[in-house]
Amino acid sequence: MPLYGHANPNGVDANGKPIVDIITAAQYNELVTLYDAYWKGSSVDANGNPYTFLSDHSSDATRRKGWGQKWLDAARTGLTDTSPQVSTTTKITAQQINDLITHVNAGVWHIDETITPKVLRGKTTSVLASNYNQLTAIYDSTLATSHLNVDASALQVNASILSTTNGGTTWTSTYLASVHAFTFTSYDAARHFFNSGGQLVLDMSTSTGGTNAPSIGWNVFFEQLGIVRVSATGTTNDGDGDGDPAFSAVGNKGFYNINQAVAGYTETYSISSDVGGSTIGTHPSLGTQIDMGTFAGGIYSTRRFKLAMKGAEVAGKFIIHLKVTLQEDPQDSQAAPIDIFVNSTFGVAQPLTTPIDSENSGNQYFQPDSPTQTPFVQFIERPAPTVAQTVVWTATETPESL
Repeated sequence: MPLYGHANPNGVDANGKPIVDIITAAQYNELVTLYDAYWKGSSVDANGNPYTFLSDHSSDATRRKGWGQKWLDAARTGLTDTSPQVSTTTKITAQQINDLITHVNAGVWHIDETITPKVLRGKTTSVLASNYNQLTAIYDSTLATSHLNVDASALQVNASILSTTNGGTTWTSTYLASVHAFTFTSYDAARHFFNSGGQLVLDMSTSTGGTNAPSIGWNVFFEQLGIVRVSATGTTNDGDGDGDPAFSAVGNKGFYNINQAVAGYTETYSISSDVGGSTIGTHPSLGTQIDMGTFAGGIYSTRRFKLAMKGAEVAGKFIIHLKVTLQEDPQDSQAAPIDIFVNSTFGVAQPLTTPIDSENSGNQYFQPDSPTQTPFVQFIERPAPTVAQTVVWTATETPESL
């Protein structure tokens, strides 16, 4: 990429005055185009076709960049899908570069609020080639490596959109499974949600019941499991009991690992029970201690928590089907039927608008007309999906049929 707007080996003009390298229209347009891939993102693929849930869903890296944001329009009075390109003969002003910088600052602030935003140029200051270099450095480092991240303060966790239970029905099969649907208004809405750091959230627990060691084993398992989060490229849980990272037998997969070309579900997460060496569990309702003995589990236990996902475009909407499977050791379930109430709550971690309005007043980083307070460039909240149970908790020997 070109780095300078002018080239003169003597460094002076015809009158002997030093030449000041200023950013060119071509360079400015290049900066806008590069950032547009992250800020707004293309709505079409390399062949000019609208993005849909195809086999390319897992392999096309470009579709992972777009946040679905809008640009401030040329009059700086509203939002538009059109990026602020200029003609090749335009002399770039501080106002134009400031318009771009405020959008970049809002995007970086969304990723990590500890990163110091770039300071705007004075209104009458020349726009130097160094501004080009500074912005491309941000693109090549922060954005290229962290565009799927989101600052914790900009992520609202609502883990209780929907709660389901097996009602305490005795479970003697190898598996207990259910399916829940997360419905987005479109495939692009799903892309932008995950690209912006959004997550699907699941929290498992038990309540009354659990009168034997295998049942209590599940209670302890869920306590160690903590909250499970499905993101763009992975799945994690926040508490596996012994301080070590959870080990998933199928790898940590996420939204971009499901694929239209794959029939049925893609298993995305599978971890075993591991109580860190302890064999004592607590009855969830009575509070009594039970020695679980051989039912305590371990890293190689066949007692497992599994997630599988598949996607579908239906009437313009995009639906992620999330199947949760609890796998019990057949010998354990035969020795003592599982009689716990399995409870699950499903929700999302939603990327919010940032910076918030209280960060607007006098802020020199997000206002193109700084020091005046309008307009205020923000990263706009990503709409959350709706959540519904499509298959109730079912005891089965063949969870693949759900």
